[in-house]
Amino acid sequence: MGQLEITALLTPILVLLINTGIYIYLGSRTANKQQLNAIILYLLLFSFLLNLAWEMLQMPFFKNMHWNWQSTIFCAFASLADTLMVLLLYNIFALVNKDVKWVLSITSSKFILLSAIGGIGAILAELRHLRAGSWSYTELMPIIPFVNVGLVPVLQFMFLPIIIFRLTARFIKQ
Repeated sequence: MGQLEITALLTPILVLLINTGIYIYLGSRTANKQQLNAIILYLLLFSFLLNLAWEMLQMPFFKNMHWNWQSTIFCAFASLADTLMVLLLYNIFALVNKDVKWVLSITSSKFILLSAIGGIGAILAELRHLRAGSWSYTELMPIIPFVNVGLVPVLQFMFLPIIIFRLTARFIKQ
């Protein structure tokens, strides 16, 4: 695993700014800002916790990742970035659907679209980080043919956002 460089922070900062702008816009357009805030809070909570668990569990697939504080902190930072990307997915779907409550009634077509967008985004992110030397894989990592990126991080973004959105919907409906 390479060192966390300042350039690696540019994408999360940009995504944070985009999310903030979309949140302000959505907040000005919704009648129930309290529900929007609850959805965002649950998304942030579930996203960070599930992504942190995934990041920690996938350590054996990455070189120089060990069960120590340095790797744990690296995984926590990666989970924060992942959380911002999940929030971006939510915000984009809220804009497209013109509905901040879209997570409360996710259709199967939205599941498929979310999974496809998550997978493509993960592939692009992996390609960028591998080229930059941010990390590399161990021999345990299954590699996706043609794109030559690890399957485990791609699956993370194909499935975790859907689980996160479902959990959020369940807690909001209660």
